[in-house]
Amino acid sequence: MEMVAASKMRKAQERHAARPGLTPSWCAASPPTFPTRTPEYKHPFLVANDAAKTVGFVGRDHRQGPVRRAEHETSCGAVTAKLKEQEGQGLGAEAVAIGNKGLGFLNRIGVKVVSHATHLGDRPQLERLIGPVKVLLDAYAAGKLKAV
Repeated sequence: MEMVAASKMRKAQERHAARPGLTPSWCAASPPTFPTRTPEYKHPFLVANDAAKTVGFVGRDHRQGPVRRAEHETSCGAVTAKLKEQEGQGLGAEAVAIGNKGLGFLNRIGVKVVSHATHLGDRPQLERLIGPVKVLLDAYAAGKLKAV
């Protein structure tokens, strides 16, 4: 049984290492500082929305398991700290929840959830994630969000 547990743990760690984007990803849609090639055209995601008083978050779920449980606790602490920082600056928050636990967490801490995707399984398909996340990106493009 010990060998089976070690094998499962190794596979979980390999899956974890192979998944991109496991670092905190706030401000993904905020304007970068690089110059544009055509100054007459500005993509909506490259325009700063300084007048907006709301920030968008994407809260994602973590499956159970020894590696993912620790990941979830770290992620929740980082999100809570970031939300407190935004509150201190007088900014509101809207979120998209990815997964049941992410949805429950965001509801418990009182963040306005504008969209969510649940029942995704172990290997979520990109097509099921685009719609909910696009809600925040459209709000940013419309000038309603300061950053995503």
